[in-house]
Amino acid sequence: MLVTENVSKAFGKFIAARDMNLTVKDGTILGLIGSNGAGKSTIIRMLCGVYKPNSGTILYDGQPVYDNVDVKRDIFYFPDELYFSGTTIKDTCKFYKDFFPKFSEELFYELCDSFNLKKNMPIIALSKGMKRQVMMNASIASGVKYIFLDEAFDGLDAVARQTYIRLLIEISREKGTIVIMATHNIREIDNFCDELCLLYKSNIIAHTTPEELVSKRSRAIVTFADGFDKDEFIKNNVSSYFNKDSKYTLTFECPRSEAEQIMKSAQTQSVEFIPMTLEDSFVCELEASGYAIKNVEVV
Repeated sequence: MLVTENVSKAFGKFIAARDMNLTVKDGTILGLIGSNGAGKSTIIRMLCGVYKPNSGTILYDGQPVYDNVDVKRDIFYFPDELYFSGTTIKDTCKFYKDFFPKFSEELFYELCDSFNLKKNMPIIALSKGMKRQVMMNASIASGVKYIFLDEAFDGLDAVARQTYIRLLIEISREKGTIVIMATHNIREIDNFCDELCLLYKSNIIAHTTPEELVSKRSRAIVTFADGFDKDEFIKNNVSSYFNKDSKYTLTFECPRSEAEQIMKSAQTQSVEFIPMTLEDSFVCELEASGYAIKNVEVV
């Protein structure tokens, strides 16, 4: 189990993470999501023991991570900006095999072969996506209890992404591995994560499940009989709306059951409730916290 208590990190006057409290149980896949600059990479680096927090504690089954080689041998860190030891895929395999006691060379090369990656291929000749495949193969073959992925799916094609999602879910369920993935692209982790940790301005604004986040709000396409009264609907939990061809798409700050009751008293010609996606819900949560780009016009 991973536990953080009041963890903060600053670089000079800039606060990158503030009073982070987090508990992640074994076998959990956690999505660490937020806007650009929200602190995702800083948090990942602290969790891996790369950065030392200015305050607070980070414990793995009760053991601290910073300057603790024994704990770090059970952590695989996939950084946003990749670094490879050696010049070929074979060199990469040797590097990780020397560090991780449970690293499976057989599994690593089996995965590489499935993506047509040969052991003597020079790293410099690989595309961005192929380099990430090599690193993902190493993370899955590492045999560690904790896998941290920072924008790991960036550059992967759909087939590769779905393959790695399936493999990560398998090792999480079968071996109790904790997987934490930092990303700003929530579409990459839809139908993947058990829990979500939402970040905004270096703070955790929500620690929830995808199901809870999506069901928190609702959305409907409405045609009104006597026109749309903006002020009236803002009073009735409507957080945003837009109009297209006289049809209004309303987003409610309440579950669908409550929104349906609101619409029963409205003068409408038609009401069609549509599903909220995980990305929709994420955007709404950030906007509710103050992150929005407004008053931009294209002339």
